Amino acid sequence: MSKSSIISLTNRLMVYLADTSDSNKRNPLFSEAPRLREQVIAISKKFDEGRPAEPPSRERAIAIQKLRRQSAELTQKDWIRVAWGLCDRIEHHGLGMIDDRIMLPVIERLEHQKNTQSISRKFWFGLLHSYFSFDLALESIGEYWRKLRDLLLSSLPILVKSQARPKSWVKALLEHKELLTDKAGQSLVDDIFDKDMSKSIELLAFFSIPESSWLWKRVIQMQIEKLKSVSEKQFFEVIPKFIKIADDHLNQTDSILIGLLDRYEQSSRRDQSHQEIKDFALAHWKNPQIKSSSRWGLVSDSVRKMVSQWFAKEDLLLFFSLLQDTGSVDKARLNFWLNFVDQIDFTRIVMGNDALFRRDSDFVDFRNKNKGRFSELVGGATSNNAFIMRIGQYYFVEFSETGNACYIYDSSQLSFDPEAKQLRLLELKNKRYAIDRILHLSDWVYSALMKLGKLGIHQNKKTTSLSAKKVTEGRSHNREVVNLEKKNLQDPISAALELAARYDIPTSDERTGGGVFWVVHKQYGDVIGKRLINLGFKFSYARGYWLR
Repeated sequence: MSKSSIISLTNRLMVYLADTSDSNKRNPLFSEAPRLREQVIAISKKFDEGRPAEPPSRERAIAIQKLRRQSAELTQKDWIRVAWGLCDRIEHHGLGMIDDRIMLPVIERLEHQKNTQSISRKFWFGLLHSYFSFDLALESIGEYWRKLRDLLLSSLPILVKSQARPKSWVKALLEHKELLTDKAGQSLVDDIFDKDMSKSIELLAFFSIPESSWLWKRVIQMQIEKLKSVSEKQFFEVIPKFIKIADDHLNQTDSILIGLLDRYEQSSRRDQSHQEIKDFALAHWKNPQIKSSSRWGLVSDSVRKMVSQWFAKEDLLLFFSLLQDTGSVDKARLNFWLNFVDQIDFTRIVMGNDALFRRDSDFVDFRNKNKGRFSELVGGATSNNAFIMRIGQYYFVEFSETGNACYIYDSSQLSFDPEAKQLRLLELKNKRYAIDRILHLSDWVYSALMKLGKLGIHQNKKTTSLSAKKVTEGRSHNREVVNLEKKNLQDPISAALELAARYDIPTSDERTGGGVFWVVHKQYGDVIGKRLINLGFKFSYARGYWLR
């Protein structure tokens, strides 16, 4: 169908649809008119873009074999198929792009078209596709690829002149001629930081660039390199864009994750979990806390430790708040273990049936985002849950129901597999294998610190305010130790800030002007509200929860 026929048909259909728009509302026979309108617009747009259709791979393979054997003279359609298939991997044959029998006649044909000012648009576009499809790992033997690139660039003006109305992809390529030079991709690098990345994606989509193209790799790698030099503000702003690009280009996921994690570790927020990065890393690299997650070997030990601590901290917060049988936060145990969080390199929540099948949003959200990171607790009350953590060579097992001690095991004589999908209560509470227990009786913090100290485990330096002398002076200082612990650890504002950050809830600190600290959450009595009430906050229907 000719260009004039397409335009005429489009105009006639659009006029018809406009004339019938009122009657469509009354007559069910015309209920499909909106869909027809969309199809008309799509046909018109496709014609305007004018990108040639890609020939089937089988037809390309036959045409290339025909040229390789020189069994017969190629038709014009055969040449188009050859142009598209230069980087196809044909069984028992090498790439056409590095084969003299293929490339010499292809280059000769393009040079002839250039010299005679008679460029074939479909043949030229097929060559452009193959140019973007070449594996640059073969660049050392890619002289034909470089020759093709130079010919495409020099013949582009002739292609433009041959068209009365240049197609969209041709105009886009004219604006980005560096794609046909050694500087290919550089003009696109800043888009992710300063512009709408969708424009670049749309631009590259014009050229039928395959997912595996060297150009995608080059552009993304240059953007990752730029992460090292941008400010923290810029870095945090572009994180969602990078994750979107990784979703669109799965073969670049590893490179993007490495770049994001390396840059994040250098930031001032390295101790704060980044939800999007954490969720994305878990989905693609699995749990950083287990040895079988081999992809975590792509980053440094310090980066892996950083992410492991994100999980450890959030698991602690979840277990000692959401999973407690009393329904309230176990502040004492939570604050105690948070003091060791930078030493915890493995955590595992073991859920009883109540938690395993609860449909509350918090429970569903945790299970969905942490697949493979929790187990089922078998035996005992269905309301009971367990929490396993490892510090150095020792495993600690806490339980949610009151009246249970914390069991301590040496990894060299462990009676259970911490990563098992199912764990029995009697395995986790095994006095025969446990080297010690922490009993949560009154003033238990001092005793627990002493037990851990004997194992060579001490509180994080940045949060510890207790001197070694006070801890070793005996039980006469027990009450003072407990008071210092409470004063140092139980900060409701910090806890509220962590809670707000986790659920993306706004806060406002107005205490310097004589006001109060606000958590702007107007839902009274939900899970978040209960946690804030437990922290000492009061509720106002006008604005949310406040603390003076």
